Amino acid sequence: MRVFEEIWHRGAAALRLSTKVYRGEWGAWLEMAKALPGREKGIPSKGGSKYDWDNKFAMRLSRDDLAKLAWAFEQRQVGDLISLVHHYQGVKKFLKIVLASNGTYFINGSKNAATISVPLEKEGVWKMRRCLNLAYEEALWNESAFEKQQRCAM
Repeated sequence: MRVFEEIWHRGAAALRLSTKVYRGEWGAWLEMAKALPGREKGIPSKGGSKYDWDNKFAMRLSRDDLAKLAWAFEQRQVGDLISLVHHYQGVKKFLKIVLASNGTYFINGSKNAATISVPLEKEGVWKMRRCLNLAYEEALWNESAFEKQQRCAM
């Protein structure tokens, strides 16, 4: 299983897209965190943290979610591109991609009336597209390997 992690730091918020094994299962995760109060413009000291990852927005992405997000980042029409809704343990989470008229994509994550927004431009969008493609390919491979393993067990 291939795993990776890519982080976009954008001053007031950060976005992390990663694939990892969690509780024995491979998955793709999108996480967002706001900057800690007063640290929006500063650089943390060595070993310090700028972002509040303890109170992050996190969403596990299905293979379909990965495809929908990749599709959204290929669009050039200004406005709301895609909205995902996840329900987990009584919590409703929303992920929305919006394209602004200046060409900036905004990734907005919200749960419990708290919203985090991270803008992506040019190289950030390029990296996001590549990461979504890698995660989608790995999801396909993992699903095929799992099905093969199930057939061999029969």
